[in-house]
Amino acid sequence: MHLPELSVDPTEAQEGFKDMLELLKELAQESDAQIGMVDPKMWRGPFSEN
Repeated sequence: MHLPELSVDPTEAQEGFKDMLELLKELAQESDAQIGMVDPKMWRGPFSEN
């Protein structure tokens, strides 16, 4: 799904990626609260800031 005419600013792409990761974290935490299957340690990876 590559659009050749679409130019993406690397900084914007990185910010979008961070936003997506944050959203995934929130979803994972909600799912964890509901079904208890997501290991929090999964999120302490190379993209973690803490």
